[in-house]
Amino acid sequence: MKYRKYNNTEELPEELLEAIIRVAYGDAGFGERIRIRKLAAEDVRVKALLDEYCSTAESVRSIKPDECPSELIDGLKETNKIRRSSKPSLFVDFYTAVFVKPAATAAVITILMLAVIVSLNIRRNNDYGIYNKAEVETADLQAKYALSIVNKVFKSTTNSLANEILMDKVSKPINEGIKTVNKLFNQDEVKK
Repeated sequence: MKYRKYNNTEELPEELLEAIIRVAYGDAGFGERIRIRKLAAEDVRVKALLDEYCSTAESVRSIKPDECPSELIDGLKETNKIRRSSKPSLFVDFYTAVFVKPAATAAVITILMLAVIVSLNIRRNNDYGIYNKAEVETADLQAKYALSIVNKVFKSTTNSLANEILMDKVSKPINEGIKTVNKLFNQDEVKK
């Protein structure tokens, strides 16, 4: 967000106040810190707010753990456990790797590129042997023979499934059941 100098009658926007707080507590990015410090040099109200928040942040940082109420420390520990137990997302991991740690990303990419180049050179230099025409024809005949065996097995399986299992084991009992139901319905119609 672009910040500008505000006159004394204008109310400071909420985004600017949040940015001042982030700068005071050290949570702002480099660019945001520069923009807020520059605006504070130009605007007295922004400077006063920034100084006030910086002194508050300094006093908060100076609080020793034994001065804090135990309920507050326990609450922070619980919040930290919840944060750690939440599942990391792919987007956050990608964002962190690419934008927060660009040197690490560049190193990993360089290592991967070198590995690809070296593996391609090694593969190109290996001699896998050259097969003669007779060996290729023999391998082709063997592959055709193996595929014909598989085809015969599939055909016999299909025939036995269609003729023996479906006809004898499935179709006959269903037909008998339908005949029995028809007889029962016919007997009920005759009685009426």
